Amino acid sequence: MKRKVYLETSIVSYYTARMSRDLVIAARQQLTGEIWPLLETQYDRFISALVLQEPERGDPGAAAERVRALEHVPLLAISDEARELASALVNEGSLRVRCGRMRCTLQLLRPMVWTTS
Repeated sequence: MKRKVYLETSIVSYYTARMSRDLVIAARQQLTGEIWPLLETQYDRFISALVLQEPERGDPGAAAERVRALEHVPLLAISDEARELASALVNEGSLRVRCGRMRCTLQLLRPMVWTTS
């Protein structure tokens, strides 16, 4: 049985982008390029609707590369339970939503314990 992995937008961006002059970003790009084949063959990869929307933005050529890289990655459905949990976490003050130019991020403000049944 393959392990499951959720790919967020920066992973596909690092994989498809032209090599950066910034050494930290270039290192991330190189590592992502090295692990991408493993992600394709040894993991069940998943993305969310947001991850699918974000790569379509920006330079059309680069956007096409990102979309092509995600072509066969299954899309996770967002359940009502997940929406309720996200809303509760934001409303109770455990998370803060910060939106920038390209994406929104959630910042954990308090330690949390996650359990599954």
